[in-house]
Amino acid sequence: MKRMNLRFSKLFTKDLGKLSKLSAYVLCGLAIIISLVMYVSHTEKEIKNLRIENAKLNLKIAQVDKALTEEAVRAKSMEHSLTMRFKDLIYYIDNGTGRGG
Repeated sequence: MKRMNLRFSKLFTKDLGKLSKLSAYVLCGLAIIISLVMYVSHTEKEIKNLRIENAKLNLKIAQVDKALTEEAVRAKSMEHSLTMRFKDLIYYIDNGTGRGG
């Protein structure tokens, strides 16, 4: 009987070693999967943050573009006004009177 128990315990020990190796592989696999899931989650959060920052920058670019367009229109109007005043001055110099009397 003692011999039978010894054989059983040897077989159990061999199986236990195999099971412990298998469980170690399973735990390593789970750790890798968990770390990949965490990495993907972190990456998705960073992508979301970058998209928000990109949208903010696009808004600022649009505001600057609008301001530059308004300034260009204002400058064009001022250029036209100065051109008309210069023409009036030339007319005054040539004729000695202003336009329209």
